[in-house]
Amino acid sequence: MKLDDELPDRGSGAPVRPGGGNGIAALVFVAVLVIGGALAYIFTQSESRWYGSPIDADVPEREPRPTAETGQSGKLRPAGSPQNWVTDDDYPPEALRQGWQGTVGFTLEVGPNGRPHACHVTTSSGTKLLDDAACALLMKRARFVPARDGTGNAVSAKFSSRFTWRIP
Repeated sequence: MKLDDELPDRGSGAPVRPGGGNGIAALVFVAVLVIGGALAYIFTQSESRWYGSPIDADVPEREPRPTAETGQSGKLRPAGSPQNWVTDDDYPPEALRQGWQGTVGFTLEVGPNGRPHACHVTTSSGTKLLDDAACALLMKRARFVPARDGTGNAVSAKFSSRFTWRIP
């Protein structure tokens, strides 16, 4: 006598009979549930880019716009386009005649009013004339949205960048 013959068929409400094929379907169903649950847990707990994790530490976050109403602090940022602060038309004539070119690194000290009150050359272009001309133009034209402290008050800050004098 075979095993199937030993168990009587009791209809649709009957227990699963061995060899009836229902065991594989149940096993697949349980496996899908377990794997799906595990994946859901992993994705919600993992340190992936999608969830703003520490992996994103090297990606700069967008600075909030400082407002006195919200009391948010904010960094100093240029008002307008810094590319307009020094143009080809500003090239010192003597530097043009001599063929002088170079990159000037600078730091501007900016007051709470958004205007620079000091310019320091941090890396010389190699020519004092170009360094001095860059600082003079930056002091005259550079304007900023002031930095803000935690209570929303405008504060002094520094802005560092560089500018390349290239003969047009």
